[in-house]
Amino acid sequence: MNNKILPIAWVLMVVTLVFLAAFLQGESNDFFGIADDQEQAVSFDSPVEIVRIPFLEGEKVKRGDLIIEVRRNDLSAEMALIDAQLKELQASKKTTQDILSQLKRNVTTDNESGGAREVNTKIAELKQRKSELQRQMDSLKVFAQFDGYVASTLYKKGENVAPYQAIVTIHGSRPEYIKGYIHERVINDVQVGDVVTVKPVSASRRENVSIKGTVVSLGNRVVEYPARLKNNPTSQAWGREVMIQLEDKGQGLLFGEKLKVIPAATHPVLDKAKNVTLALLNKKENDVDDLSGAAALNEIIPAAGEEENNPEVENNPEVENNSEVENNSEAENDPAEITSADPGIDAEKIEASGVLWREAQNDFLVISDEGGKASIVRIDENGVIQGALALNGCPEVSDLESISGDGQSIYLLASLSRNRDKEMKKERGWFLKMTGSEDGRSLTCTESVRLYKALDEFSAQGSKDAASVFLKQAMASGKIDVEAHVIFQGDLVLGFKAPHNEQGQTVLLNLGNVNALFEGNGIQTAFIQAAIDLPDNEDGKSAHLSDMIIDGGNLLLLGVYNEDDLVQSQLYSYNLQSGAFDVLNTFSSIKAEGIARKSDSDIIFLVFDQGRNAPSLYKKIILTQGKS
Repeated sequence: MNNKILPIAWVLMVVTLVFLAAFLQGESNDFFGIADDQEQAVSFDSPVEIVRIPFLEGEKVKRGDLIIEVRRNDLSAEMALIDAQLKELQASKKTTQDILSQLKRNVTTDNESGGAREVNTKIAELKQRKSELQRQMDSLKVFAQFDGYVASTLYKKGENVAPYQAIVTIHGSRPEYIKGYIHERVINDVQVGDVVTVKPVSASRRENVSIKGTVVSLGNRVVEYPARLKNNPTSQAWGREVMIQLEDKGQGLLFGEKLKVIPAATHPVLDKAKNVTLALLNKKENDVDDLSGAAALNEIIPAAGEEENNPEVENNPEVENNSEVENNSEAENDPAEITSADPGIDAEKIEASGVLWREAQNDFLVISDEGGKASIVRIDENGVIQGALALNGCPEVSDLESISGDGQSIYLLASLSRNRDKEMKKERGWFLKMTGSEDGRSLTCTESVRLYKALDEFSAQGSKDAASVFLKQAMASGKIDVEAHVIFQGDLVLGFKAPHNEQGQTVLLNLGNVNALFEGNGIQTAFIQAAIDLPDNEDGKSAHLSDMIIDGGNLLLLGVYNEDDLVQSQLYSYNLQSGAFDVLNTFSSIKAEGIARKSDSDIIFLVFDQGRNAPSLYKKIILTQGKS
């Protein structure tokens, strides 16, 4: 009888040890984080005076609401001076024209016309400066970028504020994400897709608030802990960032609240111990002799170096080795094919070249060229095409390169590149302003301009400023290529894929107020918004800009390397004020063509073009850096 009890006692002892080890290990799997969401902090790069702040702390705001208006006395004074100078020059111009109309001698006429040209040049320069001042004055009114609440107002009407001081802060309606940190000394098996439980650390709230969440991204580097999570704010602590998307958008959580993140308990060894123990207890008395203590131990803990056969892993080439996935953030969530739920649309014919999020319709618009004809399809965030948009009232357009919106209108940019015969096709070179129908299934062209022609005419004026010189060289090269544009504070900004400037930098060219472009007077002003050093590859060749969007005070840019031996894309963040630049992500062997950000979330949606007769790809990522 003792021989029969011994194996059971042996196994029970091992099970006890396994339970204890699993319990101790489980404690280290928990980590801490902070309730987070998108935030808009308003500051200015010059001294300003507060004119008005319409909302109080805690009040709700909607996207597009005016949240602050300030004034700069220096701008008002300079604007008044320019208006006076323009008035004087225009009066002088009229006098000169009256004199010219009375002169008959050619030599005298030539001399006087030279004076008229000088006046015209001065007038053009003053108008350009006035346009820039007007742009700066327009930026003194700031609007909410998303629905949310006023988190803080640090100044009052009439107060003066120094440069770069936060004045108003807006946050989302409620926390949607948790930014957690796993200490660098802790071994933690958390993976993308894991389900976790989130609880406040406050004892008074811990029992009443418990929310499920899903791990959506893991940082690929170690960063310093925020002071909020340190036991001693003066000490240093480092760990890996973990982004967790909450169910129900964090109902019941407070912004900035410290939270405990509890991963779901998964202990394979513990489960096996439980199964073996139950099997032993259920065996008949004459079967117990068949399972010795050593055999029972091997059932629970396989011999060192042994691995269980897993036919799903062994026979499936798409399942990668876990160690490779852990060290390759891209493998955790590879781009997926765009598919179609519309039988009239073949997903393989879509050549994605840009994407735009529409909040009202809760969908994305993807621009494409099918058989040389421009098209726009509606796509959900799972990469499924829901249908095509009807395009009404548009000129004949092909080769759409970029799409943007300003909350009221949608803008489309056709290719500005010449064809192989160095000619500009009549279907190219367009910039269109569109409005959407109430049902969201069609777009109507309300304004259009031959932007290539306007650029060509502006470059021929012979001005010596940096923007004019760059544009003249770009047009003369015949290699102008623009695949990105944004509407920034009411201005149209083009992002040049090619050429780069003389320093090898990517140029962002501001063409002034976007509505003024459609008035038929050509481009009145232009200046270089930014010149950015995109990273070089191993061969010393720079990336080429393929798309960009505004994200608060930052630009999110896509760069593509498309060489014979290297096809690669990268996502960057660039701060327009400080010039801070960061590489956020890298995508191997594919060309990223479009980027959009889903409102009220940190979801970035990317599209990739694989050429003709191959479906385009999409990828969702969570923005953990470069937030406004």
